[in-house]
Amino acid sequence: MTLGALWYSKFFGQMWMSLSGLTSMSMDNEAKNAIAKRYVVQVIFTLFTAMTLSHFARVLSVTTIAGGFELAAWIWLGFQIPLLIHPVLFEKKPVMLFVLHSSYYFLVTLLMSLAIVLIA
Repeated sequence: MTLGALWYSKFFGQMWMSLSGLTSMSMDNEAKNAIAKRYVVQVIFTLFTAMTLSHFARVLSVTTIAGGFELAAWIWLGFQIPLLIHPVLFEKKPVMLFVLHSSYYFLVTLLMSLAIVLIA
């Protein structure tokens, strides 16, 4: 969650807003209305992702850092990339938005996988 806040604000906030067609004024109005609910929902789904990765790591006997990296790469390539490319192909979203989102999800998946391997 912290990484997402940094990724989509400090690191790439302007690029993300521009590619998404958002303005700081529209973001300010939305943020005041429902940001707490959105963060709660995001935390819940992030926990689902972590539990799923943990399950895959256990079932596949992933116990090394290299194995954690490989698990993250396959999850990213096999599940996340196909879902993230859809808006580019069918909703005319910019390819750079896909690159921004997919690189974020790879980093998050990698960090989760490594944390699971190191903790287990």
